[in-house]
Amino acid sequence: MLDKDGFNEWASGYDSTVERSREAGEYPFCGYDKVHDVVFEAVKECKDVIDFGVGTGRLTKRLYDLGANIVGVDFSENMLSAAKAKMPDATFICADLSLGMPAIDRKFDAAVMLYAIHHLTDERKIALIEGAGAHMNAGGIFVIGDVAFENEKDRLCARERAGYAWDDDEYYCVYDLLKDRLGKSSSFRKISFCAGVITVKF
Repeated sequence: MLDKDGFNEWASGYDSTVERSREAGEYPFCGYDKVHDVVFEAVKECKDVIDFGVGTGRLTKRLYDLGANIVGVDFSENMLSAAKAKMPDATFICADLSLGMPAIDRKFDAAVMLYAIHHLTDERKIALIEGAGAHMNAGGIFVIGDVAFENEKDRLCARERAGYAWDDDEYYCVYDLLKDRLGKSSSFRKISFCAGVITVKF
């Protein structure tokens, strides 16, 4: 698992790393484009959006171009710089989400999190989602796209398929282990053998 310094070093080459894995149909980014499209479609009508783990702003740039007000959160200054270059009028917060919800004094229509929640333990995942829920307007939605699985069987199959490339230091989502705490207004959509989208409605 990379730390802050690791992500700062990776920022300039992140997009190209994703492209190589995506095009080869390999873990961890098999299904990456579809994940982005599914998340984008779910929130494209929303005007105020917060992106947890905004990275280089690949997803939220699409929302920004539609006129959405974007707040991007990340703990890597270099990732935030890359995102700001794409979205100069967006708001950015440098914060480590593993330490909890950052201090925010506004409401949102949607929260998104792409390929970042796997850095958080399940307890931290739930805490972040609940914290985000407190900042949602009526009818708000949190959409998470990541290396994620509906059940433990699917996770183990993906681990076997990935082989030596698999990262045992990450906390990948297994929806069956989270759904009771996420509530009845949550759902899971499988995108590829190693990718899925979790939606939580508030």
